[in-house]
Amino acid sequence: LFLLIIIGLTTNAQRVNRYMVVQFNNKTGTPYSIDSAHHFLSARALERRHRLGISIDSSDLPVNPSLLDSLLNLNVVNRILYTSRWYNLAVIEPKDGYNTEIVKSWAKVVYKGESKSLVSEESTSSGKSASTIWSDASLTGGQLKELKIDRLHGAGFRGEGVTIAIFDAGFRSMNRVKALDTLYAENRVLAIKDFVDFDNSVYENHTHGTSVTALMAGIVPSRYLGSAPKSNYVLIRTEDATSETRLEEYNWLAAAEYADSLGVDLINSSLGYNKFDNPAEDYSIQDL
Repeated sequence: LFLLIIIGLTTNAQRVNRYMVVQFNNKTGTPYSIDSAHHFLSARALERRHRLGISIDSSDLPVNPSLLDSLLNLNVVNRILYTSRWYNLAVIEPKDGYNTEIVKSWAKVVYKGESKSLVSEESTSSGKSASTIWSDASLTGGQLKELKIDRLHGAGFRGEGVTIAIFDAGFRSMNRVKALDTLYAENRVLAIKDFVDFDNSVYENHTHGTSVTALMAGIVPSRYLGSAPKSNYVLIRTEDATSETRLEEYNWLAAAEYADSLGVDLINSSLGYNKFDNPAEDYSIQDL
């Protein structure tokens, strides 16, 4: 039994997921229309566009579903992870031996890479329970005053009516953090999304997103107050803490489009892309 467990852990630690980015040549024949944007943008997103004078154009049209069907019908794709309407592309997980020549007539492969899970998920955790993450935190009055946020709060601006999307590596146990009880009691977590595991949950994997959210939304009477304690929040996982690949940049893109479709006002993203597991993918200072 011990031997079987060791074999299982080793297999998991060396798992490699290959992926490709396929960019389509055009959106000809799409069933979507700019005049019917309500089919792919929420009412709040449309109101935000109108309020800020941002026009809806062809880049907002989703990828033509018939092209996605064509990809799947080739029987060389394990799955389509997600699409980008802004860049008219699909991120796919191909089967072994995928031939890029077969899509050349209507698309191009712009990136081929792999995502390596080099360590198990458990070993990437901080070792500190998210439920106690703020038990030893300092009072926030000093930092609020330094940023002059105390003046905004005093004038009645506490984030009401503003929706903030947070992109991070996970929000482990965040829905059990006492400092965020008010956030959940008032139903101000409007949506969650996982662009890494696609499992409709973000309350595991990592505590960094929990910390970030608590800095903004946390409330402990007389002890702790976040910078935007009355805002609405959308929690999105884009980062796989077990690896560092350019796939995460596409996860970020998918998250930005999702946030836009919901009408989010602000994105908070304490993430960066510079060094990767494959040194050939690293960015130079000139690139940055």
